[in-house]
Amino acid sequence: NESVISRKTATATAECLDTFASGPELNVEQLLNACFPTKDRNGEPLPWAIEAVAGFRSRLAALHLPPNPLDELIDRLGGTDAVAEMSGRSTRFVKNAMTGEVQSETRRAHRAQATGTGSAVDSVNVMEQRAFQKGEKLLAIITEAA
Repeated sequence: NESVISRKTATATAECLDTFASGPELNVEQLLNACFPTKDRNGEPLPWAIEAVAGFRSRLAALHLPPNPLDELIDRLGGTDAVAEMSGRSTRFVKNAMTGEVQSETRRAHRAQATGTGSAVDSVNVMEQRAFQKGEKLLAIITEAA
């Protein structure tokens, strides 16, 4: 879903959303993008198809599908300052406590970037693990992908 999330945030203003991305909603968005062409063979727009896809999208938004459980859980448990995330994700959504806006954030390990060792996600996970073990973060969420 990371590629779909990237496309979704690209269309949002300055990569801000009003809520966490929903996995089921992202799956339907991906289906609409892949299986419902809005242009003919010559690349000309098909107004009826554009209208139909827009209708699907508005009905999808009206469903208020559940948010991404990992982002929601981290937010409810105190945010990224309190929760160590060890996962396979390279990006995540973080709610700004002041504005309530949800922004896309790249998970980075500053020390790992300086040394150039290991993959970025592995390095972030190691840093998160150490922060948890030192008591800097009170909770840890570990996914199977970690």
